[in-house]
Amino acid sequence: MPISQWPVLAEYAQTYFASLVVIANVATLVGQTLSVIFLRDIRYTIWLTLFYDLTHIVIYILTGIFFWKWILLNAVIVIAATSIRDLPLNRIERSAGTFCVLLGTTVFFAAQLGWYDTGAYNRAWFSAETSDGRHIEVPSNYFLTSSLTVARMRLGAPERTGHLPSGSWGTTSKVDFMRRAKTCSFEGRQLRARRNMDRAQVERMVRLHHRAILDHADENGLFPYDFYPHHIWSNPFEFKEFAQLDNRKIVAFHYNFESVCITYNEGKRQKRVLHRSSHVIDVSKP
Repeated sequence: MPISQWPVLAEYAQTYFASLVVIANVATLVGQTLSVIFLRDIRYTIWLTLFYDLTHIVIYILTGIFFWKWILLNAVIVIAATSIRDLPLNRIERSAGTFCVLLGTTVFFAAQLGWYDTGAYNRAWFSAETSDGRHIEVPSNYFLTSSLTVARMRLGAPERTGHLPSGSWGTTSKVDFMRRAKTCSFEGRQLRARRNMDRAQVERMVRLHHRAILDHADENGLFPYDFYPHHIWSNPFEFKEFAQLDNRKIVAFHYNFESVCITYNEGKRQKRVLHRSSHVIDVSKP
């Protein structure tokens, strides 16, 4: 998250908004439902669109997920709608808007943004091994056009067996898994990650990307990967060591995959590692 370099502030923000999760979900559901009704009046549409952008900004502050395309699109809609806010809509125009919202998902793809959050999650990340033996965590921003895939941890597990079947950061649509995750009650159950890592494909992606970075790095072997419109940002303040690393010193990337349970006992946070696996990608050869 953008405020994670201030641990006290980040913890306070998470605790505060966690207490509002029910209210936030209700407000989001109502806001989405009103889109069908408010299309009947341009002024209401403007205010509702501004509400959507406000939710995008809050999401960015709390999670680092930056809906910049949506924010810009909504801003354009507000500007355009403001210029015609006093024009009345006839019945055909109002009906057309309503039907487009209701039936649009039958024609266009729409992300299904409903799930259970759990403390049982898989964490996947890359670390860079340098020629002098150091291991430095790599920010997802480093991967530019592939940063979203890396940040969402969609590359799969090096070993499926033993890893949790949850989605990004512990999300799941399974009620049984959600209930078990509250106490990390997975004993006696065969755990398997959702997808297996395609090693050849991931190796090719990493090697080609690293080669491209070297081709465009400056005289110090640095590349400004943070200056890119990432959808999910890795906080630059938390990856200063890698940002200052000469990319020419990287000899290998380690893809790490860890299944973790987060539970609370008498108000204290407890972390339990269930399984770890990794895969090494050699980039020392041109």
